[in-house]
Parts: sequence; structure tokens; C-alpha cells
Amino acid sequence: MLFNSYLFLFAFLPITYFVFRFFSYKNNKKAALLSLIIFSMLFYIHWNPPYIILLLLSVIFNFFLGKYIDKSINFRKFIFCIGIFANLLLLFYFKYANFFIDNVNAVFNNHIFNNLSNIIFPLGISFWTFQQISYLTDIYKRTHQAEQKLLYYIAYIFFFPHLIAGPIVRHEILISQFKKDRIYRLSYKNIIIGLCFLSVGLFKKVVIADQLAPWVNDVFDTQKESFTFAQAWLGALSYTLQIYFDFSGYSDMAIGIAKLFNIDLPINFYSPYKSYSIIEFWRRWHITLSSFLRDYLYIPLGGKFHKYRNLCLTMLIGGLWHGAGWTFVMWGGTHGFLLSVNHWYRQNKNKLGFIISDHLAWLMTFLAVTFCWVFFRAHDVTQAFNIILSMLNFSDILSVLQQKRYLSICLFLVILCRFLPETFEFIKLNKNKKSQIKIYVCILMMLISIIMMNTIPTEFLYFQF
Repeated sequence: MLFNSYLFLFAFLPITYFVFRFFSYKNNKKAALLSLIIFSMLFYIHWNPPYIILLLLSVIFNFFLGKYIDKSINFRKFIFCIGIFANLLLLFYFKYANFFIDNVNAVFNNHIFNNLSNIIFPLGISFWTFQQISYLTDIYKRTHQAEQKLLYYIAYIFFFPHLIAGPIVRHEILISQFKKDRIYRLSYKNIIIGLCFLSVGLFKKVVIADQLAPWVNDVFDTQKESFTFAQAWLGALSYTLQIYFDFSGYSDMAIGIAKLFNIDLPINFYSPYKSYSIIEFWRRWHITLSSFLRDYLYIPLGGKFHKYRNLCLTMLIGGLWHGAGWTFVMWGGTHGFLLSVNHWYRQNKNKLGFIISDHLAWLMTFLAVTFCWVFFRAHDVTQAFNIILSMLNFSDILSVLQQKRYLSICLFLVILCRFLPETFEFIKLNKNKKSQIKIYVCILMMLISIIMMNTIPTEFLYFQF
């Protein structure tokens, strides 16, 4: 089920909310939480019913494993390794098995293994697998205790606003909120804030990201081997903006929906296209994934003692997390290289004798991110290099005159990303006229979005990861 569908907005969400509030009003907190879990399961079942069993078994397995690791003295490390291996094996089978088979067959120039063409990729598996790995790791390190009640742990994983595409939420953040009385109380302030986040996120998705999609597809979904300078830049800039507004929109909607239930999800975006460096970009883009990779991969690998090696390795794995393909490996590896260069420059800029101005630093960062997105979106590495080479073919620069209207719209959207406040900065409501104006703006954005919504809604881009 999609947040940007009529079914979700006018049936599923209102019914779920009122059932939850009904039991909360009756002071039956257990029934309220159970209703939220049941509706979250229905939310997932709407996509592919049999896979709810897979998710439920994974949740139960990790819950009891976590309790055992927490209480046991002997074999803790062994059981912990079994848990991590089991979670990664599940992820590998559904997401990477065919990629592995195809590459083995390509190396040996023979069909040693048959492609597992019947595998259906479970929605959200990358997200809920990482959440459960972080849960087991924190228990093993004794930084947190295992949850003792299965109901709370199921709610933590199944909570539908973050189930499919994040944010990646640490268990101590979410489970502790489910145990507090405040989420079972009616809060008009949270309703208003939640609906404002929902409105802005829906606007980003429907009015901006979905309208950019045809321009992206015209370049990346074509069989052309060469492009004009203007076509290549239009495709790259359109996708740079599409993926931002699409995923940022989803994250805003997730925060807004959770807020209706008095749940605070972590901010996942902080205007990443305002960044003055690649380091800053990764502190602003997909913040919860960056935090996970830092805490559970980069630091355990040795952190700053092997900085450049571990940066590249972490980003390579981060690239593969997004998808099973060499384009994602190239995207992650390029970001790892750029991060290494960025760190090296920060350490040696005084010796080099020059400092890059803020305006130039922003432009360099934005262009680097844009070129990297070409790898992320391309169907294969060959197509990615064809587009990038066309972007660097300045002898064909006059072709921009043929696409000046579309390129102007992209540049306008880039300026908006550069200067407008982030959603959580915009939605700071107080009892004044400015707050009233913001609410009216959000209402207008919601109405425009509803009018422009398709009867068959488009999936969010991060659903495929």
C-alpha cells in the first residue's frame, strides 16, 4: 500500500487512526497497540500476503535470540554470530542471489547455476534487516537490554510508517515511546503537525518527483548509446531532483503519519543539497542509514585508524545495500573515494596553501553528487559512462537551447533545494499569524496533491531498495 494512494489516505489511515484512538479512549493500551500492529500487518499484506509470514518469523526469531544473548553467559558470541548470519543470509538470498549467480556464470562463461527467476524481493527487507541487526548488536555489546515483551518488539518492526522505506529506527528510540502513556492521549498539536508533514511530503512526491519522472525516463530508459549535452544534463539533473523529492517526501510523510499517533521518528533528511562537502552531504542525506553504517560497520572496522580503506569499504557495502548491481557498486565506491579525498583535503588544506570558497565548495559538491546519481539510476555501467561522457562533451553545449525550458525548471528546483528551509524547520508552529499562514499553505499543498494524484499511484523510488 502506498502513502500516495486514495486507498491509504481516505480509507486505511483514517480507519487505523480511529480504531487506535477508540481503544486509547477506553484506556485499553494493549488493545490500542495490538490494533496498530494488526493494521500494520494489513498494510504489508496488501503488497504480497504470503510474505507477512516471512517477516513475522524473522521478527520472532530475532526477539527470542535477543533475549537469549542478553541472559546467557556461555556461547553469547556464537549465538550472536548465528543471528547476524541468519539475517544476512535472508537478505542475501532474496536480494543478491541472482546477482551472485549471474556474475559467477559470466566469469566461467557457462551456466553453472540456474537463475532463481521466481524470487520475489520482499518490500522493506533491507530496512527491517538492518534494524534487527542493530538490535542484536546492541544487546551483544550490552549497550541496551533485550526487550522482554514480544508485543512491543513486533510493534517496533511492523509500525507501518517506517516499515517499507525507513527511516532506520533504533529500538531504544521507538520501543520506549510505545511504552509511554502520552502516545495514547489525544494531542491536537501533534495532529496539526502530523498533517502538515504529510501534506508537504505528499506535495514533494506527487507534484514534483512524479512530474520529473518522464524526463528521467526519456534518458535512462532509452536504448540510445549517445546523448546530446543537453539531454544528458537534463536526465542527470532530473534524477538528482526526483530521488531527493521522492525519498524526502516519503520520509516527511512517514514522520507526519507517526506524529498522528504521537510517535516521533528521527529526521532522515536535512537539506542535503545545501552541503559544502561530501562529508556534510552524508551527514544530511539518509541520516539514519549513514548513522547505521558509521556505528555498525565503519567503527567496528577500525574507524580512523584505517580511515581511507574503511571509508571506501563502508561505502561499497552501502552501495550494495541499495541494490544488487555493479552500478550501485560504482556509486558507493565513487562516494567512498570522494569522502577519502574530502578527509585528506581537510587534513592538508593548510599545507596546500589554498582554501576553497563556500560557493565553489557547494557547486563542486552538488556536481559530484549529480554525477554519482548517474551510476545510481543507470541500467548498467556502460550506459552510465555514456551519459557522463555526454555531460562532459562541451563541444555540444549549444544543444542546451533545445532543452532550455526543462533545464530552467531543473535549475529553479535546485535553487529551491539550496535556499528553502527543510520541512521540520518550516513546520515550527506557535500561536501567531505566521503559523496560521503555514497551516494554510500546507492545506493548499494537500489539495493540489490530491487533485494531481494518479488513480494508479507511482511507487516510491526507495521501495526497490
